[in-house]
Amino acid sequence: MEVYKVGSFTKGIETVTALRATEKTVWIGNRRCARKSHYEKYFDTYEQAKAYLLDQAKMKLERAKDNLERSEENLKYVQSL
Repeated sequence: MEVYKVGSFTKGIETVTALRATEKTVWIGNRRCARKSHYEKYFDTYEQAKAYLLDQAKMKLERAKDNLERSEENLKYVQSL
C-alpha cells in the first residue's frame, strides 16, 4: 500500500510503501510510525497531502503578513521618537 509522507524539514510529498496501516499508525519497513507526529505526517492520498501542504503554506503566509504589519508599525513608532 502506498502512503504519502510530508516531513517538517523537507519540501514536497514523498511516496512510501507501507506494509500495513491503521487509523493512527503506518508500518514503514519494520518501523511503526504515527500518522501525525511533530516531524512527519502520512496521508492515504496525494490530494490529502497536497491540501495539508497548501494549508501550512497559507498559514505561514498569514503569519508573515502579520509580522510585516507589526514591524512596519514598530518602524513608524521608532521614527517618530
